[in-house]
Amino acid sequence: MSNSLEAYQDAEKLLGLDLIVPLWTMGQIEQELVNNVSAAVQSGVGLAGCHGGMCDAFRNNVDWQFMTGGQWVAHPGNDGVEYMVNMKRGSSPLLDHIEDFQVKSEQYYLHVDPAVEVLATTRFPVVPGPHSANGLVDMPVVWTKRWGNVARLLQFAGTSRGYHRYASSDRDDAQRVPVGGGRQTDGGCSGQLPGRCLYWHGRQPTAVAWTGESGCSKEIPLSIF
Repeated sequence: MSNSLEAYQDAEKLLGLDLIVPLWTMGQIEQELVNNVSAAVQSGVGLAGCHGGMCDAFRNNVDWQFMTGGQWVAHPGNDGVEYMVNMKRGSSPLLDHIEDFQVKSEQYYLHVDPAVEVLATTRFPVVPGPHSANGLVDMPVVWTKRWGNVARLLQFAGTSRGYHRYASSDRDDAQRVPVGGGRQTDGGCSGQLPGRCLYWHGRQPTAVAWTGESGCSKEIPLSIF
């Protein structure tokens, strides 16, 4: 873990990671650091982001946006909007057995790369505004995207709960990163909303899904999404 973008300065170290989870909203970044992250992801290092921590970072850097596949532009109604998240069944098993659910948070309106594989959407408009004149729009909120020959990125957008704790960076231990609306506890995974944790051991990442308060229920290799 690091509280500084200096974590991206060591290009060789980045190449040895399993997963990069950026959590940096807005701000500015040096182009060299973007290039280092991009090279690592192209080499096969995973990249997973949530809410504004990846796709509302570095608004002035188009290379970052090109890599991540989307950029936040608005959240009509600000925080506290109640909206539905609708699952899309595609080639990825990451959202298997998770049903549509309602959330109360910021509903993200994004500019999204047409190349992404959309795994979940939310429908606009919920809160009226100038965008309402466009009629109903299904906005991607969970997607994957290829970057390089072997790498794939994962983005969860618009849900602010469940990202408050990260495991130790010691790769000899089991690593957990909560994504998609849940929370991590000392005993494993429990959910405020349907969600999942990312787990990885050494160079073999896995994804663990859970629903409600029943604990972790399914484990799948991240390499297959």
